[in-house]
Amino acid sequence: DEASYVNPRRGDWAERRPRGAVLYEGEAGLVSFSTVPFYGGGMRLFPFAGLAREGLAQLRVANIRPVTGAIRLASVWKGTFRDPERVFDFLVRDVLIEVDRPVPFQHSGEAAGMVERIRLSVRGDCGLELVDA
Repeated sequence: DEASYVNPRRGDWAERRPRGAVLYEGEAGLVSFSTVPFYGGGMRLFPFAGLAREGLAQLRVANIRPVTGAIRLASVWKGTFRDPERVFDFLVRDVLIEVDRPVPFQHSGEAAGMVERIRLSVRGDCGLELVDA
């Protein structure tokens, strides 16, 4: 499947990228992936998650300084923060992430070890199954 770059300079227009293309290369302080807009506590860290067609997730790559995050906390919290030089948003179904050294990995806020390479993908069926245990 193709991926899309969400271009903040064009009103958050989604620009297609071909399958297998390198989406981002450079330094990153945060690489995150979500199918829902909220990180927790109402923080809209993934403003484009859930807006695209079903089966896509938002991949956010950011390299902002902590002081910038603190100064712009209100816009980060509301999901309106944009910095085309330091925050890169993509809509993806399947993505391979490779880094140059082991980095901590979290799943749903829980520590899950160290990784240098990880493939993330959205499951085909997003159904819900409730089981009475």
